[in-house]
Amino acid sequence: MPAGAAFGPTYGRGAEGRWTIDPKAPEHVRRVVHELGAGGEIARGIVHLAAVDVPPLDAKARETSLVEPDRVATGSLLHVVQALSGAM
Repeated sequence: MPAGAAFGPTYGRGAEGRWTIDPKAPEHVRRVVHELGAGGEIARGIVHLAAVDVPPLDAKARETSLVEPDRVATGSLLHVVQALSGAM
């Protein structure tokens, strides 16, 4: 069964297989991974779409540092990888 998580300010579990998580909170991702595993779900693939809506960086921003949307997109992906590696 497909499962999905949307970004929001707090953790929440909605309809079956749907969650709301704070992308800056690694414990939210760990909780989703744990709940999926407790339900007997086996991930056959993961699609991380957080960066789809990130606006392109201008040249000046690239030279200085990551801007907030990039931090959220890359940070949330890191949380997913960490949660999955801890679940194995």
